Amino acid sequence: MKRPGFRHGDQPVLHIAVTDLDAVEEVAWFVARQGRPGDYRLFNVDFSREFRYCLEHGLSASPKREPTTLRLTIPERDVAAGALETVAIDGEEYRQATRGVAALERADDTGLQVFPGQSVQYVVVDSTRGRDRVRLVDEADDGEYDVEFYEGLAIRATESILSPMGWREQDIRSSLSSYRDTSLSAY
Repeated sequence: MKRPGFRHGDQPVLHIAVTDLDAVEEVAWFVARQGRPGDYRLFNVDFSREFRYCLEHGLSASPKREPTTLRLTIPERDVAAGALETVAIDGEEYRQATRGVAALERADDTGLQVFPGQSVQYVVVDSTRGRDRVRLVDEADDGEYDVEFYEGLAIRATESILSPMGWREQDIRSSLSSYRDTSLSAY
């Protein structure tokens, strides 16, 4: 017995967790054979955004390949000491230089003291140029920023809001393509 909604009292409920796209049709046929229309009601039917996308576009929700795993062996003392600046794979070293790291390096170059856990505010001026891709807020010139980088962030944020209504990144970009941003100096 379960209360399927605030308007309903306790009643017998059949809980079916569907994990495969093909199973949705099987469940529908099963329910249809069990009784007359109206005998069964569906409650809390919810599909993830990704699963809905697959349903809408006739795609399989099952992965095409087995997921791969990566096993890392890291001495605990290195993790505790925060010494994980590089990773070596088959003898070749890799270093991840994020925008945050670039901002911290710029802060160090200017003599700005940054304490652990402290935020460093920066502006992305060229998302392709290593350490010079960011400017600290105090260093940034008015209007100097990477337009394409911030446009991408704005579109991803917009997509996260509009995706339940079927809007995807391409739809948003297409809709915005007819608009032109101009300044007063253009006139």
